[in-house]
Amino acid sequence: SNDLATIDQAIQLYRLDNGTVPTGLDSLKSDYLGGQAELKDAQGGDFSYAATDSNTNYTLSGKNSKGEDVVSPGSKATDAVVTEGENK
Repeated sequence: SNDLATIDQAIQLYRLDNGTVPTGLDSLKSDYLGGQAELKDAQGGDFSYAATDSNTNYTLSGKNSKGEDVVSPGSKATDAVVTEGENK
């Protein structure tokens, strides 16, 4: 599913409009996603989302169809984010 990229773009649009990122993904549903995107990753699990840096940046991650952890392109990596799934 391409919903990770779709949600990623919606977060960036939200930030352009509001000057901050949303505190939760539910804020995006009507205005930015038009109710189209499922807030689920390719494995059917919930995306992991966290606003960082006083709500100016964020990390968004989920699992791809292979069950590997993927982080959205717009996520700003912070030291708090642990990247897993290196051992294949």
